[in-house]
This record gives sequence, C-alpha cells and structure tokens, in this order.
Amino acid sequence: MRPFRSYTHFIILVGCLLFGITGVAQQNNFINYSLDEGLSQSTVFALIQDSRGYIWLGTEGGGVNRFDGVNFQAYTKKNGLAGNIVRSLMEDSRGNIWIGTDEGISIYDGLTFRTFGEAQGVPPGHIMCFLETASNTVWAGVAGGGMARMEIVNKDSMTVSVFNSYNDDLKSDIVFDMHLDDRGRIWVAAYNGGINIVTDMGSTIEIEYITRSEGLPSNEILTLEFD
Repeated sequence: MRPFRSYTHFIILVGCLLFGITGVAQQNNFINYSLDEGLSQSTVFALIQDSRGYIWLGTEGGGVNRFDGVNFQAYTKKNGLAGNIVRSLMEDSRGNIWIGTDEGISIYDGLTFRTFGEAQGVPPGHIMCFLETASNTVWAGVAGGGMARMEIVNKDSMTVSVFNSYNDDLKSDIVFDMHLDDRGRIWVAAYNGGINIVTDMGSTIEIEYITRSEGLPSNEILTLEFD
C-alpha cells in the first residue's frame, strides 16, 4: 500500500502546484500611464530605471520624463536638453544620465544638462544607443553617423572620435545596438551591415564581421543580447 499512498500524495502536490500557478497567471495587474497621468508624450522610445529608483522615459517629441512612482517631471529643450526626440538612455558608473536625441547628446548630473552636438564632434544622426566601456569612456551608436567614442575630460568637455564606413570599414553607419563582451570587444548591431565586432585600439579600431556570408539569416540587425 505504501507505493500507492506516495503516488497519491504526489498527485495531490502536483495538483496544488498547478492550481497555484494557474491562479497567479490569471492576475493581470497593469497600471497604464499616458498623457492624462502626466506623461509629456505617449510614444516612448527608451526606458531605464536609475540607481536612485527613478524611471526615465525618452519620448517622441516630449523630451525625457522622470517618474518617481507618483509624478512625471518632463525635461525638454527649454530645460537644456539637446532635442525633444529621445531615442536612447543610459546611466553611467558615476550616476550621470546620458540622453540620446536626434539633435545631439545631453548628460544630466542631477542638477544641470550638459549638451554635446556637431560643434563638439558628435556625428549628425539619431543617437540610438550608448555603451560605457571604462569609467570615463562612453560610446554612442548613431543611425547615419556610425560610432562615436567619447572620453570625458572634465565636467564641460570631452574628446570625440568618430568611426564609420568611410574611414574605418564599418559595414554600415546605421548603428542600432552595442554590447561589450568579456574580452573587451564591442558587438555592434548594424542595419544592413550584419554584426560588427569592434576592438578599440586607441586611435584606430579593428573589426571582425558576421554577415549573411557567415550564416546570418539577415544583415539587418536591430538588437543584440548576450545570454
């Protein structure tokens, strides 16, 4: 009789687990936020949560919004933002918020915005992504401008190096995403250029390629993720 009782207990346990999982799955607790709740624009391109717990949202035309869980605070060009179309956001290791727009890059230190554009060497185009590779070095992926390596000199200045298909053999100047691997290489998602694997050599870069010729189903790469 003992095996039968153990089997019965097993069935009861599995049944309880299944009913418990089903009960949890049926609970859909969504809270929607839109213009009525204070969001400056309803189309959101980018979203991050910073180390202080704030949620930052990059919008199409409404600048960047900071959400504290109750209220939205919008920042636009009137507040010093580079542009009101915000496509990318990142918090760096020092707690600064990097904001990528269609008109340049803004860095928010908690008090003020510092803005960098073509006059400071940032290539024209949509700033699609950021990647920090060292404490003072941040890369930007630009749709139409390739890659920009920015090295912070002080609070108000940086040196910018631009790498593109014209001078540096990138397969495409439309960069949508970037990730750093454990060997220090930057994996670049390039639209119509496959995957470009970039090694920073200082004044130059070295590039390896993974394209349809190497087995990719498409060269139109929009995003990357390491597992």
